[in-house]
Amino acid sequence: MRRTRNERTIGTLKEILKFEKDRYLQARKEQGGTAEGFRQHCLKEYKDDPVKFEKLKGEAFLEAVTKQWEAQPRKHGPDLFDISGQTVPKYLTRSRPTTFADGDDIESGDEDKFEKVHFKYATVQDLYADATIKMRNAMRAGAAAERLMQAADEARRRARGKMDALLRDLADET
Repeated sequence: MRRTRNERTIGTLKEILKFEKDRYLQARKEQGGTAEGFRQHCLKEYKDDPVKFEKLKGEAFLEAVTKQWEAQPRKHGPDLFDISGQTVPKYLTRSRPTTFADGDDIESGDEDKFEKVHFKYATVQDLYADATIKMRNAMRAGAAAERLMQAADEARRRARGKMDALLRDLADET
C-alpha cells in the first residue's frame, strides 16, 4: 500500500486514526460516512498493514485508560446519595491544592491541574469545585454552540436559502 509523505510522519494511534478518519470522510465526499463505515475502513487498513498497528498496542491501552479517567461519573445507583434532590456523582473533579484552576483550564489539556475524588470522601468544597467546573464548561459549550448557530445562519443567508450549497463555496475571503 502506498503511503503519503504526510502519513509517514504520523506516529501515535490517535494521530493515525485522525488521519484515517479524514481520509475516509474525504473519500465519501458529499455522501458522508458512518461509524460502522469508518470501523470497516480502519479494519481494512489494519489488514493491509498490521505491523503499523501492532506497534501501537501499548499506546492504545494508555488511550483507553485516559478515556476511562475522563469518562463522566455514574450518576445513578443505590449506593449514591442526594443533596437537595440532586444526586452526587460517583467522582467529583476539583483543582489540585497547588493550583487555582477552574473550568477554563480543562480544555487546555493541562490535566495536571485537576484531580478526582470519590464521592464517599468528597467535601462541600469538592462539590462546589465540581459544580463550578461543570457550570463554566456548560457556559463555554453554550457560547460555542451559539457562535456555530450564527455561522450557520450566515451560511444560509449567503447561500440564499439553498441548503445543499457547499460550505467551502461560501467561506470568508482570506
